[in-house]
Amino acid sequence: MSNSQRLTEVGAANPPLEGVGKDINEYLAHFVTVADAKAGAFLGASLALATILIGDIGKHMPWAVGYWIALFSVAVSITSAAVALFPRLPSSGISLLFWEDIRSRPSADAYEQEVLSLTSDQLEREYANQNYHVSRVLHRKHWYVRCSIVFFLMGALVAALAYLAPRPADAHPAAPNQQGVHRQP
Repeated sequence: MSNSQRLTEVGAANPPLEGVGKDINEYLAHFVTVADAKAGAFLGASLALATILIGDIGKHMPWAVGYWIALFSVAVSITSAAVALFPRLPSSGISLLFWEDIRSRPSADAYEQEVLSLTSDQLEREYANQNYHVSRVLHRKHWYVRCSIVFFLMGALVAALAYLAPRPADAHPAAPNQQGVHRQP
């Protein structure tokens, strides 16, 4: 007996638990919220680091290459976090669960009638379809969040190394004395 035949027999003997689709949808929605929170945190951290790097151009960055690597890494982190946060609106136009499709109905009453006409099995199928699409969005969000984290950490590490690196004595011009006259050492 093949796996698909076994699954068909098991499915026929054990109909889906009522409400499981909604439970899975809530579970996925929680992880969308977590991904958005992580992306927001790393967007903020990356913007702060970028501000520091831009404000310190030439002051504490003796390694010009290190400075630009750090700034590039932070820019990629910012972009990745922003992409993770940017809403995706994949719509089939017919879902009774996706908010963009819900609002496309002619009226609240029309939507209500469609929902009330569903059987439990049809509602579970709606949730199964919705959950599939949410899981795809969630996968992309987490991929961009991981990119944001990796590039932020790389940028922060390179910036710290460049900041702490010993500076050559001739890397900084002589400071003016009290009268404003530059003295050469």
